[in-house]
Amino acid sequence: MEIINYSGKKSYRSSATRKNVLRRETSRPRFASAAVAVPRNYGMKNFLMTLKEAAFLFLKTLLRIVEFGWIIPAAFACIYFPKQKVDEHAYKESFANPVEVCMDNDWALEFLDNSLSSFAMENTPQFDAFGYLYAEDGSIPLPKIDMLNVTWTTVRYNKAQNITGLTQFMKNQGLQNISTLISCNNIKDVSEIPSRLKVPSMDGILYKVKNGDTLSGIAKKYSNSSNKITLANLLDVNSLDSETLSPGQELFVPGGWLPASEIEKVQGEKFAKPLYAKYYLTSKFGPRIDPISGKKSSHTGIDMACPTGTPIYASMSGTVQVAGWHNSYGNYVIIKHKDGYQTLYGHMSKILTTKGEKVTQGQKIGLVGSTGYSTGPHLHFTVYKNGTLVDPLTLLK
Repeated sequence: MEIINYSGKKSYRSSATRKNVLRRETSRPRFASAAVAVPRNYGMKNFLMTLKEAAFLFLKTLLRIVEFGWIIPAAFACIYFPKQKVDEHAYKESFANPVEVCMDNDWALEFLDNSLSSFAMENTPQFDAFGYLYAEDGSIPLPKIDMLNVTWTTVRYNKAQNITGLTQFMKNQGLQNISTLISCNNIKDVSEIPSRLKVPSMDGILYKVKNGDTLSGIAKKYSNSSNKITLANLLDVNSLDSETLSPGQELFVPGGWLPASEIEKVQGEKFAKPLYAKYYLTSKFGPRIDPISGKKSSHTGIDMACPTGTPIYASMSGTVQVAGWHNSYGNYVIIKHKDGYQTLYGHMSKILTTKGEKVTQGQKIGLVGSTGYSTGPHLHFTVYKNGTLVDPLTLLK
């Protein structure tokens, strides 16, 4: 190693000395440093360590989820269950509930009785077997017959398409026998009443002449103690010049009536009300606001409210298809009838028939109750025609 003495006379600041020093420094070798990557050993031991670390991380995450994961279902429960209770309460409030009445207040009892009677529906007949309307006192007023002539008018029919609407229409037109409108307008079913009806000026029917018919024979057929029809009457009413008749010719028979079987068939395929006792129609068939969801829905039948234990009768003869339990209908019965009809009776307290039994119209099949999804004793009554829902009120007598 060469040692330079800077303490001599020559100063380091001289240019020659500075150059010599710099020359020596630059001539010395320089050593460069570099990082060298050492390849990692991926052996079985390291693999197991990595797997252990991954498992530990997974368990740690799982514990975190368990520790705080209850928050989500708890929040859902806090929202869902209170809403269910509110909807359930709203559904129950949509029905009539029991009322406590002070029995000491005679005026209140009379007012309540009159209010309930104003919308009570009782299974009282509207007309007899020959189609004559009953009066309010139960009597049958005799029809007014003018044997001289008959006049015709066309009247728009805007009433409900059922037997009740038709009878009210008759009263408004001064008619006493339902056979008159049925015969003169060729009505086959009360659910298919024309919008315009031909109305005669007196009660009677249109009779289609058959082979072998005579005017005197027709007059005798429809005469009775309260309605005497003569040959002259038929000639005058129909403006006939002779007694000669042609098959297919139509005659108006004043005071005439249809057979009871034809009237029953027009009244909705002979369906009878399933309750003979007084009841309250609490819900009709068709569109309504669902009391739970608040959305538009459709009621599949009618609800007939009455006390528990009230007898339920078969609306029409048929065979029992189902007699059992349903979560919505509770104890229920389905009867299969002719012409593709089926009837359903729901919420029974007791079933009095069995599957496969042949029942007749008016046979007792159960008792009114409040089983299944129900808030009070009532009968849910549904009618199907070839699998399609039908409004029961258009078919019941």
